[in-house]
Amino acid sequence: MPICHSTNDVAIEIVENGDYLDGTLVIADTQLKGRGQRGNNWESEKKKNLTFSVIIKPGFLPLSHQFLLNIFTSLAVVDTLTPYVTSGLKIKWPNDIYHENQKMGGILIENTVKGTQLYATVIGIGLNINQLDFKVDNATSLSSICERFFDLQQLLKALVLNMEKRYFQLKNEKYDMLRHDYMKSLFWYNQLRWFKADRVFQGKIIGVDESGKLQLMENLQTRSYDLKEITYLIEEDVV
Repeated sequence: MPICHSTNDVAIEIVENGDYLDGTLVIADTQLKGRGQRGNNWESEKKKNLTFSVIIKPGFLPLSHQFLLNIFTSLAVVDTLTPYVTSGLKIKWPNDIYHENQKMGGILIENTVKGTQLYATVIGIGLNINQLDFKVDNATSLSSICERFFDLQQLLKALVLNMEKRYFQLKNEKYDMLRHDYMKSLFWYNQLRWFKADRVFQGKIIGVDESGKLQLMENLQTRSYDLKEITYLIEEDVV
């Protein structure tokens, strides 16, 4: 479709109607109200970026392992970008895509649960490709990094194939391998950095638990944080 408010909203409507296949793709040239984590809007210039959603049927996955949906998706994006971005490409927990300290893309995962089982998952991906100007300072794009423009259809095809590959790993219960690859790409992993929770402190990211909480080591103690409980701070933000 050329324009929609949010591909995730369209995909959720498809799920509610019940007529879809595992791997159904909803793509738009332009999103008027693209959504990100924490209720944030996603800025995307018309026909410059990849904005799409995928519907999957992860009924095989235990509810306790649902964070693996974030893992396999973010790894598929990294797999797709790595041939072009040879260094500095990271996953900022839980599933933002970063180059150095700038955001390239984000992922929004929305699950439908029936009883004790995952019924459907809508995976929304917004990835900056050919956009050069942004309203925020910490955004970047593949074109800005590589100093050339890219074929969106070619990148979409590669990304869908990488998602399929990582999804098969998930279906085949390659959980340890997926978690290992995720930790290798994790932003600020095992680095002494500043964070803000109920206070400002220095700590090291040492892992992500099975429920998806971020684990930090602070003064030899391990603490776990949910999405809205922790903020990353750069040096300039620390007073």
